[in-house]
Amino acid sequence: MKTHYTSKSPINNEKVYVFVLSFLILCSILYSCKKSPRGTEYIDEEVKAFTNFREGTWWAYEHATQHWVDTWKLVAYENAITPYNDTRQQFNEEKITLYIESQQYDTFSMRLESRIVHFWTPKYLGDFQAVFFHYDDDSIYACDNNRFLAICRDTLNGNCIRREFKFESASCSSIFPTYTQWSRDTGLIRMVYPNGDSLKLVACKIVR
Repeated sequence: MKTHYTSKSPINNEKVYVFVLSFLILCSILYSCKKSPRGTEYIDEEVKAFTNFREGTWWAYEHATQHWVDTWKLVAYENAITPYNDTRQQFNEEKITLYIESQQYDTFSMRLESRIVHFWTPKYLGDFQAVFFHYDDDSIYACDNNRFLAICRDTLNGNCIRREFKFESASCSSIFPTYTQWSRDTGLIRMVYPNGDSLKLVACKIVR
């Protein structure tokens, strides 16, 4: 007499196949998300041409009416690639920070990002003023919707060699200028502050 054995819970091969396949797909998605490279946004070379200097750089500025001279020294330089995350996009971005000491004004820093130069000061929290280095003449809004004129001037061999920036009304802070002129490979060559101080570059040493 033959004995027949019957499984009480027969395995459904189709269900097992679907389960394994789903598990493998999920693992693949998680792995690809974890390993997928983040794009990196680098600082525009046009911005660097006007701003990217190293320790040892200094600028001497003379007051237009009082004729005293203020020396700015670049005392520290930082270059980093940092992650940028928000609900819409994720990428890495290059940031360069120049720390500058002044004899007459507050010590401050200039932070370079993409096509923007931010002015910061350790006395206060937050971003007080931003300069947008656009290629063409443009009107933009920066600093609490204050209208800012970004003007490209003096082009040589296809490169802009001088740029002007001016707020139409008051600057965001009394410690930063309302008007600036920038020269390629030199940096700031003229500034006008909210209190009327006007400074012009009279000497400099540039280190790249």
